[in-house]
Amino acid sequence: MKELIKGNKVSLIIVLLFSIVFNFLGLFFHHINTTNDLISFTYGYVDLWHVNNVFSIIRWLLPQLILLVYLGNYIEVRLLKNATLIFTRTNRKMKILLQFILQLLFIICCFYLLQFMIVLIIGAILGLELVLNIETMFIIMRLILYSFLIILTVNSSSILFKSIYGVYLVLIIQLAMLYISNLILNWNSYFLVYIPTTNALVSLNDNGLGINNDSSIVYLLILIFIVIIISINIFNKKEVLY
Repeated sequence: MKELIKGNKVSLIIVLLFSIVFNFLGLFFHHINTTNDLISFTYGYVDLWHVNNVFSIIRWLLPQLILLVYLGNYIEVRLLKNATLIFTRTNRKMKILLQFILQLLFIICCFYLLQFMIVLIIGAILGLELVLNIETMFIIMRLILYSFLIILTVNSSSILFKSIYGVYLVLIIQLAMLYISNLILNWNSYFLVYIPTTNALVSLNDNGLGINNDSSIVYLLILIFIVIIISINIFNKKEVLY
């Protein structure tokens, strides 16, 4: 954990440059008036009405891809490094796994808080209306929880197989969910709230599609809880890593 907190200077510079460029991109592709708009349309927007717009999807996936590069094999690396110690201490396996999971959550929170600090700085420089209210908090929570769900799912899959396969699986599932959301949108938008991916698209709030912040946060927390319970049950039964 100490290594990740300290990090290396090159990684930190890359993340900072990415954040600055990524936030400026949001200004060019959407009509932005407030910092909440900038957050919503930069980090939580996919054009579901034109889901074949590959650029829109790739831009939405970019922050996830950054996290996957740095954290996609976080648990796998630590389990492989300490496999003998971890798998021989059956009574501490759950505690060790939960510790790794909490570390992931902490790092993801730091990543997004850095993004939002840059949003506020860019907003102040460009004269956007600076908005910091309960809606801002809910938007940030939704984005953090969804990214945590994705990273947690990939890392949990490394208990069964190599994490790279988990990355491919999660990306494919997300793309499939976006296309399913497009079909549902043209049929009955009510069911969008039950698709995990659409709960990360905070910009849908502005389109009156009924995905409100509080129910979305509860839904994501339930999914995270389910993934953690499944991961713990599988991990406790494992004697070797995949």
